[in-house]
Amino acid sequence: MHTTDPSDDDLPSRDRFAQWSELLASSIVPVRLHSDHVEDFHGTLNTRNLGSVQVFTLTYPSLRAQRTEQLIRRSDPGLCQLLVPLRGSMTLGHAGHEMTLRPRDLVIKDSSQPFFSRVPPGDGPLGHLVAQFSRSLLSFRASDVHRLTAARIRTDQGMGALLAGMLIRLGTDSQCCRPAEASRLGAVVVDLFAALLAQHLDAEAALTRDAYRRALLLRIHAFIHQHLADPELTPAVIAAAHHISLRHLHRLFHEEQTTVAAWVRQQRLEHCRQDLADPRLAARRIHTIAARWGFARAADFSRAFRSAYGVSPKDYRDIALRAAPGTHGQEKCAFC
Repeated sequence: MHTTDPSDDDLPSRDRFAQWSELLASSIVPVRLHSDHVEDFHGTLNTRNLGSVQVFTLTYPSLRAQRTEQLIRRSDPGLCQLLVPLRGSMTLGHAGHEMTLRPRDLVIKDSSQPFFSRVPPGDGPLGHLVAQFSRSLLSFRASDVHRLTAARIRTDQGMGALLAGMLIRLGTDSQCCRPAEASRLGAVVVDLFAALLAQHLDAEAALTRDAYRRALLLRIHAFIHQHLADPELTPAVIAAAHHISLRHLHRLFHEEQTTVAAWVRQQRLEHCRQDLADPRLAARRIHTIAARWGFARAADFSRAFRSAYGVSPKDYRDIALRAAPGTHGQEKCAFC
């Protein structure tokens, strides 16, 4: 992830806003910007490139932005944009709709259509996230995408929650993924968005088989992560929750060269491993950690842990805490 902060340069305060505005125009799309803090502006722009997808995280003291017909005629890259406020409320006018957005709301924007936005001053820095990619990556007609432009997508459940959570993680956690995973994660973002469109348009037939499979598998992974603590989490429960047959579920995981049970066990063991290496949990009993992640029997957990990592849970904890006092290993991205 690359961070640009004009205030770190040897620029006069009054010139920082102009530089930041130029940076946004060249990175995202050209817009007209205004702020109540031009003379003492402090803004940042984090950029994460995920192959065909770019994720930008912006911070600023206050902001008004407008993309006009004139700017669109000058330059329109034909982008689909996903907007998620992170701090502070935002008023957005786009495609004939005006709405107030709050943190974690998700809205679809189209670079070919004018918009305006207002973010009033607040306590501390404000900010939002934009993910963008070419509309040509979608197997939908432009008119279908436009039907959801400027519509507020629910992010408290289902595909909307999964997509918004993934974007926020990618946009705010610099350690979320390794560079080698970037292009694959970009493809996942597009597939998730396509699946979200299909859901809202009742047009799942428009998805390619691969896009549908990847989106479904990601939903299943998220469901498993949410229910790891439940020792009754079985393939039958997982299949029923996603309205697919048990055979279909097993085939999905077989195509990933694993099994449902093995993948669930791997996730549980990895969470246990992270907890065992965490100094903040050094006083917690090993069997309590195991039970927290769905291992009902301590003996079963010990055998599985030794098989996976080559040492007992107790020996692993001793080695990890001695090797890195006060720290613990980097958490693996849930989407990787």
